[in-house]
Amino acid sequence: MEVPARIVKDPAGRSTFTVHDPEGHSLELVQPPRDGWRAGKMPAGADPVSRRILHAGIVVGDLDGATRFYGGALGFTETWRGSSSGTVLSWTNMKVPEGTDYLEFMLYGELPAPNARGTAHHLCLEVPDIEQARARLEARPHRSSYPRTLEVRLGRNRKRQLNLFDPDGTRVELMEPDTVDGRPTPPSTAPPPQRAGPTLAPVRSVAVTFDDLPAPSAGVVSNDPAALRETTEKLLAAFREHHVPVVGFVNEGKLFLEGEKPDAIEARAALLEMWLAAGLELGNHTWSHPDLNTTPLEEFEANVVRGAPVTRRLLEAGGRKLRYFRHPFLHVGLELDKRRAFEAFLAARGYTVAPVTIDDDDYVYAAVYADALRRGDRALASTVGEDYLRYMDTVFSFVEEVSRNLTGREIRQVLLLHANALNADYFSRLAGSMEKRGYRFITLEEALGDEAYGLPDSYVGRGGVSWLHHWELSAGRKRSPSPDPPGWVMKAYEGLRDGRPAGGGTPRPTWASVPPVV
Repeated sequence: MEVPARIVKDPAGRSTFTVHDPEGHSLELVQPPRDGWRAGKMPAGADPVSRRILHAGIVVGDLDGATRFYGGALGFTETWRGSSSGTVLSWTNMKVPEGTDYLEFMLYGELPAPNARGTAHHLCLEVPDIEQARARLEARPHRSSYPRTLEVRLGRNRKRQLNLFDPDGTRVELMEPDTVDGRPTPPSTAPPPQRAGPTLAPVRSVAVTFDDLPAPSAGVVSNDPAALRETTEKLLAAFREHHVPVVGFVNEGKLFLEGEKPDAIEARAALLEMWLAAGLELGNHTWSHPDLNTTPLEEFEANVVRGAPVTRRLLEAGGRKLRYFRHPFLHVGLELDKRRAFEAFLAARGYTVAPVTIDDDDYVYAAVYADALRRGDRALASTVGEDYLRYMDTVFSFVEEVSRNLTGREIRQVLLLHANALNADYFSRLAGSMEKRGYRFITLEEALGDEAYGLPDSYVGRGGVSWLHHWELSAGRKRSPSPDPPGWVMKAYEGLRDGRPAGGGTPRPTWASVPPVV
């Protein structure tokens, strides 16, 4: 069981952290407030059918593994086993260490399809009298819109039950607390089912990081503070939706644009405050995004120092420290002595280098996407966005394979993206794709706790490559070739760098002086 390195505060100020069971289910542990739990006030006129959640059901394919996790690690106690057929075990109940609430393992031999798991994944509400509960439900104004029959049945545990299904197909079970005759039901002695198919998706971990805050100019439709605020709001909404603990890396030079008035500067700094208010973290990405490969060391170090004051002030206002640094372009230097000297400089100032294992060309797609939106070509923008999701899926497949080949397993990954309009519009779907691949979102600190980040790394060179490539090359292996965007995307991107719009038309002033942000 992987335990996070730090405990966080949820929006209600409670201390919490999340672990995952062998099936990949998330389990959040929450410390109650000092003054105890506070029940919300019952709305006037409320007539609840139930006042207690009795248990929750989860699908389980490995009974021994689940029992070791919930029993051995968390102290749950098995209280009952049941079988629907009498020949194969169907359910196992595991009671919490203190109290009478319990989990119900819904055992499977063949994993149900995602759209068929709503019956197994369920909530059970305790009711003192099932017939009274049914009568109250029948009298509800919304009963006419619920198409199913409200049928009371006697369960295998000899308790009266009634099943409801919410609009998403998830079952809500109403059940009386006692058996029909008051006598306990003997547990089943049937064996658990034999697995006959795939289990849940593998549990993978990824820390998500975003570079070039508040935003890279080439990747947004407008660099106006109001437009950037809209982009930031979209990103933060996607992070909240998928519970992603992002670290954003700041180029403070982007806060101070020549000719802008103080209120515009304040508006740009307020974008960083939005990240922190959302519970996210900020790191140093230098002042102006210089290249360590070509910039003298002292000059580069001065740029790092210059890129910290605003970010540090905002973090410290919330009782936090500035602790992460991300190399621009992922360039670590052309000579090992220079790389090591810079790493010593960072360590002396309390920085931890934020490595990247999932490097990608989102900035290429983002430039073409933003240009299409500026010109009102939404059809092209949509095509670019959809292909971006396809491309990122190939990137994840590639990284997972390299990780297995290099370390014999899939390590805790670190993903690099950019705070651009493309991700503002598509990150929610990208996060959903990651979840379908079995990824859970973890903090950067938790990711760096993986022992892989201590592998020998003596890489230097012109290429800004991922740390997986660092480790390959340091071990004397050939660098695995990363997936590239398709030719039509690269052609459009190069055309923009030469001043040609992605969809044709009148050439615009070149932004070739703006280096690709890697």
